[in-house]
Amino acid sequence: QWQKPIEISNKILILGDDNHANKDIRLQASRIMSSIRQSDSEFDCLFVEWFRDSNTPIKNYLDEKDTYQKTIGVERERIADNINGGTYNLIPQHLLDKARALGLSVYGVDMDSSSYFAKKAYGLKAELLSYDKTGAATSEDDAIKMAPRAVGAAFVDVILRGRNELMVDGIEGYFHAGACRKAIFIVGSNHTVDSI
Repeated sequence: QWQKPIEISNKILILGDDNHANKDIRLQASRIMSSIRQSDSEFDCLFVEWFRDSNTPIKNYLDEKDTYQKTIGVERERIADNINGGTYNLIPQHLLDKARALGLSVYGVDMDSSSYFAKKAYGLKAELLSYDKTGAATSEDDAIKMAPRAVGAAFVDVILRGRNELMVDGIEGYFHAGACRKAIFIVGSNHTVDSI
């Protein structure tokens, strides 16, 4: 599901999804991007909740310097190794192809996958998920409810609030550098909820 788009200062349109890995949601993202770009040609950037160190492989793919598998596939494997497991922030080929067709520059604005912050964040996520003994949690919100309060609070502080600050800094940097006039930002809906 997508939450209602949030517009910030007439320059950024935030699209919050509730499941990064859901193929239907990602296909909808392509259609939504097309609609936004067709209604306003000033949109020239796409910010995504992907690791910043994915930007060079993303650019190489968009510039048609190499195949998707050679640029993005290898990068996903490296990132999975850095964070000890699954890559929540998948980089689907159809989304990149749509961005290229629409003339959008694509920037990952999340943390670097090899940073201390990433290792801390994913360590907390693993600890949080360890409290789900039955596999009943279908979301991070469910897992937070199962964990001790201190573990859930630490997780929210690092995974959501800390990463939000990093992503805002990254986005501001692209605008200050003149790389973008207007942008679409695809991010997990939990990052858009202030009360978490």
